Amino acid sequence: MYRMLALFISLSLFVCSCASASPAPGTSAASGRSASGKSPQAEKIQSLPSGFESAVSDLLARRDFLGAVEAYESAVGGLPPNAAAQAPGTAETLERVRASIGDAVRGISLTPVSSPPATVSGSPFKAPFSAELTGSEGTALPGMPVEAEVPSFGEDGTVGTEALSLTTGEDGRVSWTPPVPPRSVEGAVRFSLALRSKDALLDSALREGSGTGSLSMPFLAGTRNKSVPTSIALLDFDKNGKPLGGMGVSATECLKPLVKMGFSRIGMADFPNQLASGDEDALIAAAKKLFGSSVERLIYGTTKVSSTSQGEDGAWTAVCATEVSVWSFKQGAKTWSGSVEASGTGKTESQAISAARSAAAGKALPLKLYYNL
Repeated sequence: MYRMLALFISLSLFVCSCASASPAPGTSAASGRSASGKSPQAEKIQSLPSGFESAVSDLLARRDFLGAVEAYESAVGGLPPNAAAQAPGTAETLERVRASIGDAVRGISLTPVSSPPATVSGSPFKAPFSAELTGSEGTALPGMPVEAEVPSFGEDGTVGTEALSLTTGEDGRVSWTPPVPPRSVEGAVRFSLALRSKDALLDSALREGSGTGSLSMPFLAGTRNKSVPTSIALLDFDKNGKPLGGMGVSATECLKPLVKMGFSRIGMADFPNQLASGDEDALIAAAKKLFGSSVERLIYGTTKVSSTSQGEDGAWTAVCATEVSVWSFKQGAKTWSGSVEASGTGKTESQAISAARSAAAGKALPLKLYYNL
């Protein structure tokens, strides 16, 4: 009711301002100017925003954000072309109103209600993904538009994203029940306020103010392919970019947690020359020659030192990055590639590098593989 009343007030003001075509008292018919020197059209344009501004303020006070947007669009839609240029006061008032709507929207936030834990491929999540939209006072906002960006699965098992248009219920909440993931996936469910306007300037203010009205939740499904015969080949480099050769620390660090996760029939292999050169064709050929048909999956890559630094307290910090790919000998193709980065500290530079290498290859990488194999 309040929204309709506000719209009626703003539209009535506009209609009244435009109803009379005869010169107003104090206006020269010959010049078309009032005693103040302004054209009647300019004065009519300027008469709209004052009532309109108070109507929008009332709607915002009642947390009727949709009504405020509609009132603004109705008022702007009733203005003649170039109204702002003919009556600068109009532009200033509209700018104030846009700012007030944007400030009000900035107080809206999305908080998680249900963010289910990771599942495994072929098993459903234990609960829907849901969130609550609230105003600056923490009051739930019903009937508000929310966009959900969610993972989707193609018939061939490929993972994509899908955008859904949702509306908050009476409790200010939105919810999405995910499908059973047919494969492992490392994704996210994102909810965001989708309050928009047909007016470009107001839409810009809404988008800028909607930053707090967004939320991301992890969407994780682990692999069931834990018994595929697999070999790991990871080559470590020193801080100068020189390959260390041999069975590297990274391969060992990666293997141990994978075994704890339940991976079986998995081991390590050494291809230092091929990994150092970056020649994947040579690497796959050498692996086929070494394994024959005993290995179906090869996890290969490099761990390099990205940076080292020493703090004022004398302690060292290092950052290492592991780039990895997965090759399926059955499919004759690379099935996944990605990277992880981690930091480590130590009393010496060497200790810091070792800690960073272990964090990247031994902690971050196994989880990455679990959700992508």
